[in-house]
Amino acid sequence: PKNPSCLLCPLNAICQGKHAPHLYPKPKQSLSVPLELHLGFYKQGEKISLCKSNEKLYYGLYNPIKLEDITNAKLLGRFSHRYTKYAINASVYLCNGIPPQEAQFFTQKEIDSLAISNLCKKALQKL
Repeated sequence: PKNPSCLLCPLNAICQGKHAPHLYPKPKQSLSVPLELHLGFYKQGEKISLCKSNEKLYYGLYNPIKLEDITNAKLLGRFSHRYTKYAINASVYLCNGIPPQEAQFFTQKEIDSLAISNLCKKALQKL
């Protein structure tokens, strides 16, 4: 522990490590994997596009569409996000044109009852 409470510990009387805390093992540094995501939304009237993730990252949750091509999209904003070992830098776009086949459209009220990731919640705030 970084700040042991030796005086409060019930094992204080038999503890062999309280006199040499500098010998405690150091915590392992977790390495973050940087990840750059381009997230897009399409609109049909008041409805917003989301797609259900089939990938390991966010499996089964609704998310914005991951964009490969951002040429026909308007940048709405950027944010950073951390998820397990990933350090995500996300850019959010409003897309024009034909949405991909996996896109499903929902009203804001419907989105409120969907299983969505915190990444999606942050992206929706950029709309």
